[in-house]
Amino acid sequence: MDQKTCIVIAGDSNIFPLTIGCLLSISELRKKDIAINFIDTGCSLDQLEKIKILVDRIIKFDEKLSIFPRGDLRPYWRAQACRPFIHKYFPEYENFFWLDSDLWFQNPLIIIDLIKDVKKFGSVIVSEFYEGYDTFKDPVKNKNYYLQKKHFMNFYKDKINISDDAYYNIGVLGVSKSSGLFEEFEKVLKILYSVVYTHMTDQIAFNEVLFKTKLFTTVHPINNWMCNLGFPNFVDGVFYDPFKDKLKINVLHLSGKNKLKKYSKMLFNNGKYLADIKGMINNEGYYV
Repeated sequence: MDQKTCIVIAGDSNIFPLTIGCLLSISELRKKDIAINFIDTGCSLDQLEKIKILVDRIIKFDEKLSIFPRGDLRPYWRAQACRPFIHKYFPEYENFFWLDSDLWFQNPLIIIDLIKDVKKFGSVIVSEFYEGYDTFKDPVKNKNYYLQKKHFMNFYKDKINISDDAYYNIGVLGVSKSSGLFEEFEKVLKILYSVVYTHMTDQIAFNEVLFKTKLFTTVHPINNWMCNLGFPNFVDGVFYDPFKDKLKINVLHLSGKNKLKKYSKMLFNNGKYLADIKGMINNEGYYV
C-alpha cells in the first residue's frame, strides 16, 4: 500500500493501441493503492473514454509546464516535454514512476520493489548496456549503436560529462520528488536545448544529471527490456532474457519504429486486447 506513489504515462492517438496494452498490464497495481495517472497529449474523445476506465486521473498536456524549444509541439514531442514536470502535474505525490506508453509488464508487482529503491537512492533506472543485447554480442550492431550514441552526444560535448561506460534509458524511470532530481533535470535540459533539439536530448540530459548527482541505483535490464536492442526468448507464453534463459523479463519496452507491425507477436496478451479497440490500424501501425 503506497498512497504517496503514482505512475505517470503520456500518450496521443498514434500510440493509443500500445498505451492500452501498457495500462491493462499494470491494472493490478491499482489494488495496491498506487495511482495510475495519464497525461493526454493528443487522444480522441473515444480513446479517452477507454483510457479513463484504466486510470485514476487524466490531465491535459499543459504547454506552460514545458521548456520545449520548438513552437509546433507535435504529440510525440509533448510526451517528452512533460516528462521533467510530472511532479508539477501531480504535486500531491512524493514518488513518481514515468512509464513510456510502449511498455507492457509481465510482472507489474515489480514496481512495488522498485519503489523501495526510489525511496532509498533518489531514483531507479535501467542501463542500455547489457551483454544479453544483440547490440553487444554482434560486432556490427555494437559499432552502429555506439556511433549513434556518439553522434547525439557530440552535439553537447562541451556541456556534458557522461561516462562512456554506461547509458541509461528513461522509459522506465522512478524518481523521488525530495531528491531534487526534477529540478536538476530542468536545469540541464535548458542548457542542452539552448544548443540544439534532438529526440534524444531529454534522455541525454537526465543521464548527465545522474552522473553529476549520483542519486540513483540501477536494476537489471529485465525491468526495461529494450526490444530493439535484442529480441527476448519466448517459451510457453513467457518472455525471457535470451542471455539467461530462466530469467523472466518483467517489463518489455517495444522500442523503435513501426511498433505494432514489428512486435505483432510480442504485444500484451498476444495482442488479443486490440479486438476491443474499435478503429483501424494503418500501414505504419498507427491508430486512425
